[in-house]
Amino acid sequence: VLRLARQQEEPSVFRETVLRDEAVGVVIDEARARLQEWWNKSLPEGAISMTLDQWVALAKKLTLVGHTSVERGSDVVGDPMAGELYTVRLSAPQAKAAFADSQRQDGGSDGGLVLDFDELLECVARCGVVKYAGVPQMKPRDCVRAMASEILGDKDEEANVHEHTYIKVERFDFRKPAEFDTSLEPWVAVWERVKVFDIYGFPLWEQAVHDGLLAQFSELQSIFAAYAAGSLEGSATDMDFDEFNDFVIDCDLPTKEYGFDTMQLQYEEANKGSTDKVLEMHEFLAMLIRISFARANPQAGMLLAKKSDNFKAKADSPLPDCLLSMIQQFILPNARRNNAAEFKKTAMVDPKVVEVLDKRREALSTWWEMTSGGKDAIDIRMWEEHLDGLLLFSDIQVEAADGSMHRCRFSVPQAKAAFCASCAEPKAGMAPPELLEIVARCGIEKYKAVSGMSLGQKVEGFIKNLLKEADEEVVVLDAVSGGGGPRGPVAAKGGKA
Repeated sequence: VLRLARQQEEPSVFRETVLRDEAVGVVIDEARARLQEWWNKSLPEGAISMTLDQWVALAKKLTLVGHTSVERGSDVVGDPMAGELYTVRLSAPQAKAAFADSQRQDGGSDGGLVLDFDELLECVARCGVVKYAGVPQMKPRDCVRAMASEILGDKDEEANVHEHTYIKVERFDFRKPAEFDTSLEPWVAVWERVKVFDIYGFPLWEQAVHDGLLAQFSELQSIFAAYAAGSLEGSATDMDFDEFNDFVIDCDLPTKEYGFDTMQLQYEEANKGSTDKVLEMHEFLAMLIRISFARANPQAGMLLAKKSDNFKAKADSPLPDCLLSMIQQFILPNARRNNAAEFKKTAMVDPKVVEVLDKRREALSTWWEMTSGGKDAIDIRMWEEHLDGLLLFSDIQVEAADGSMHRCRFSVPQAKAAFCASCAEPKAGMAPPELLEIVARCGIEKYKAVSGMSLGQKVEGFIKNLLKEADEEVVVLDAVSGGGGPRGPVAAKGGKA
């Protein structure tokens, strides 16, 4: 109240304090020439003084008099300091009082209140200090400059308040490092398309998130390509929703408070503005950022609900920490990699795998003839439908005799990826010799989490599933306990994975 309330003081006090401030003097000198032009245009030609009535009329015409509320802005999304309200006010009585206090000599011939040009400059200064008294960030020189800018039409009250209260954050120039290192150009081409401008705290965390993702870019590229590998085009440049779901499950990203249904919104948000319904690499990175923050801060909505009783002033786990933690703890250890070419040189020449495939070659050939229906190839749709008909798309936990739990999971994207990686021409379909590599890929992928199973056992297990010789429970128990002991219940986490 004491700071904002008008208090009576001698006119000389203002002159001895504010007007003697060197910074205020500089502002007045800077504006003098333009205010002189305004004076000349506003008064009758040749006038050497301004009357009180003329001043009040001009103040109203220029909307100098009035009451304005201005909200504080910020470059930072969700900044708790943003939204603070500042009041800018100059009443007609205040404008008149400033005029009267600025008169240093006797009035005109009729004894009325008049000011010459130098006295008017003091009046402008007085009005500025009074009008912007409710903005503590503005010093007297700022108040005087703001008042002059209003008179000259340069700025209004909102612009003046924003100039001194707006919270600015300098953006990180991610293109600059690439000027000295051309190897970063592919990364820059991706990062410049990542849209995360609406996430809480942006852009304070921008550089740290950028640097963290750049450090893992090659790994993330491989992961993205692995989950986008089900394309018949063989490009692996986009990830559809089923492949996204596969990635999320593999990496165990859902939590009790942040389930997949909610996570789906981040997929849609990352894909916003695109004409397709798939994720490209830049959208995949944006999705990771969004999921990491929402996952670590399930009540993130309260960070922006300033008028709510449940408003949160800061995030429980802000970026970049929540993103880097999610990548290190969940994504890098669990996500598949784009190792399709490497598979041919490693798993396909493993002695146990070679032995199983040789032993099962005839049975698989018979399966192919029966399934193809006499056609030259089995296309990807037929492959998927056949596996679905056998209920092979599942996520199952099997309990062994010793109480240990073993997970076997197989999904549509995994089946498609195996098909596309093994076929010379995925669009043309699967030729008979290509079935061997496909079942090897499917088996090793499906039973990869079952400890104690050799690569050969995993391939044999899938072949048994495919030929309807044994289900997943039998395959796992035979491998981990020789088929002995009680078999635990099969816990399916979902049907068609």
